[in-house]
Amino acid sequence: RMRVLRRVRRASARLPRRTLALGRSALRALLRRTKGELAAGRGGPGGAVGPWVLVTGSVGAGKTTTAGRVAAALNAAAKGGRRWRHLEVSRLVRERRLYREWDDELDASIFDEELLRRELRRELAGCRAVVDFHCASCFDDELGAPLAVFLLRAETSTIWDRLEARGYSKRKIQQNVECEIFGTVADEVEECFVRKGRAPVEELQNTSAEDLEANVARIVARVRAAGVVRGDGGVT
Repeated sequence: RMRVLRRVRRASARLPRRTLALGRSALRALLRRTKGELAAGRGGPGGAVGPWVLVTGSVGAGKTTTAGRVAAALNAAAKGGRRWRHLEVSRLVRERRLYREWDDELDASIFDEELLRRELRRELAGCRAVVDFHCASCFDDELGAPLAVFLLRAETSTIWDRLEARGYSKRKIQQNVECEIFGTVADEVEECFVRKGRAPVEELQNTSAEDLEANVARIVARVRAAGVVRGDGGVT
């Protein structure tokens, strides 16, 4: 934090005297705002990453629905302070064009990991987030450890039906179902979080509506147990 403030002060020292005199009040306001943002952990890409939870699994496992419900439930339990946000990484990739290649056959982007990591550092700085994505390798050590990782699994027939309802091509559906059969995401979670001891991982079945309700309650309970629901870091 002090490095940022020193850079601002050094920049002001290089200004011509007249310019500095004219802009002194604006500069003081900038310094106050910078200090406030740093204290709140909103320092942009270099700001402190707030507590976050990762909901992952194969495409069609129900990550986005689950994560959205969890964020809403955490906010309902909170009393003041920063709210929990739902960060849907797939949407982030699409809307901010965090890719350099496009797979025409599967009608899908091939995201750029470096671009995405940079954006994730910005998005997670100073906030509390329930993150959902089908890839675990993009969450590097610079983001710190999540409170927990929840790996959603679902019956392949259910995944097929969900993706068919989205209008996916048969080839695209088959590829994602195969990912679930072979445990592709589970292997990646094992490598990125379990072997490194970065965060506890819990596997949850997410095939039925009853599974969804139970999973939302389970994840919320885990976050409450970590003591970060209220704005002051406590639990309700």
